[in-house]
Amino acid sequence: MGLDIRLPLGCLFCIHGLLLILAGVNAQAQSVSNALHVNINGWWGLLMLLVGMGLLELSRRGAREAATSIAAKQASTPRDVSDE
Repeated sequence: MGLDIRLPLGCLFCIHGLLLILAGVNAQAQSVSNALHVNINGWWGLLMLLVGMGLLELSRRGAREAATSIAAKQASTPRDVSDE
């Protein structure tokens, strides 16, 4: 089975997204008003969290499909009757 990069990237995006959301929640009113009244950290944190969750879901689906394809290969290979 190959390396699936979606799992560690999904974890990293989720962690960084949560940290940015926390930074956005704790933002001072002055820094938000300087950014045209848009909480940039909060919105980018939410976006990063959604991307991370998407990557984790794709990783979970890929692992499940790999497990079913391995099981299908094992079921389709003929067994040697003389071993039994």
